[in-house]
Amino acid sequence: MARLLKHMHWAAYDVLWLATFVDLDAVPENDESTKLAMNTLSDTYFGVTGWTKLDENGDRVHWDYDIWAISENDGNYEWKRDARYQVDPGEEGKLMYVE
Repeated sequence: MARLLKHMHWAAYDVLWLATFVDLDAVPENDESTKLAMNTLSDTYFGVTGWTKLDENGDRVHWDYDIWAISENDGNYEWKRDARYQVDPGEEGKLMYVE
C-alpha cells in the first residue's frame, strides 16, 4: 500500500506542475486556450512519472500498468504481479510477463 501511495504522490506532483504551466500559458477564462495549452504542454512535459502526453480521451499515452493476481502459496493467498503493460514513447505497448 505504501508503494501505491508513493506513486500517487509523484503523479500529483506532475499534475500540479503541468496545471501551473497551463495556467501561465493559457489566456485567462478561455476554455479553448486552456485546452490548447494543456494539449501542447502535456505533449512535451516529462515529469517524475514520465511523459505526460495525453490521448483524445485525456488519458496518458505513455503509462505503464501492472497486472496483479491472487496466488496460493502453501495455503496462504497473496497478491503477485503477473505482468506489466509498458508503453514507451514512439513504440507500441508491450505486455511483459513476470516470472
